[in-house]
Amino acid sequence: MTAVTYEFYHSFWAPLVCSPWLIWYLSEGKKKYSMKRQELLRRQFRDMTLSLSGSLSAGFSVENGMEEAEKEMKQLWGSSSLICKELSRMKNRMGLGKSLESAWLDFGRESGLEDVEDFAQIFAVLKKTGGDFSGNLKRTAEQIGEKIRTEQEIQTLIASRKLELRIMNWVPVGILLYLNFSAPELLGVMYEGAMGRCVMTACLAVYLGACAMGRRITEISV
Repeated sequence: MTAVTYEFYHSFWAPLVCSPWLIWYLSEGKKKYSMKRQELLRRQFRDMTLSLSGSLSAGFSVENGMEEAEKEMKQLWGSSSLICKELSRMKNRMGLGKSLESAWLDFGRESGLEDVEDFAQIFAVLKKTGGDFSGNLKRTAEQIGEKIRTEQEIQTLIASRKLELRIMNWVPVGILLYLNFSAPELLGVMYEGAMGRCVMTACLAVYLGACAMGRRITEISV
């Protein structure tokens, strides 16, 4: 972002002048990192629920099924993965006297993921009401897994569009850089005087607005 603003103004003071945009850009980067982390947790959570569902179908109790699911997640994602850390945190809470359903509800609230929270609430209700606990939990796990798979398929379909968007975002900067090196006298007037600065500011605003719009268009949720 600093390089982009410098290219539009040819001034090392430009990033300071455009600090509101920089703050927005950094916050978007932080939000993108958080979204990636949550998406990874969702994928691991899907695998865990399917593993738990398989264990219940094989006749394991819920507690033993959780143990088996944790072992399988360690083999599949590694002991330092997000889901393994969450499962370990749940075990610690149960060791302090919390029930399994309460530990699940805590996990659901803290994860910030709708799928995890829904599963936790259904788990707690089924644990209290009894009935065909294994069958109902298995169907719930399969439904959530199917939803996550659908979302992943959609993300795969638009991945190429996102790549095209990233390339297109850098095309204007590349053209500006090329003109500044090949014909600096052509754009010299744009970096001098109030009128030139105003025009470049308007161009930068349009460019950033187009980048933000393109990102919003490619953010599809199910």
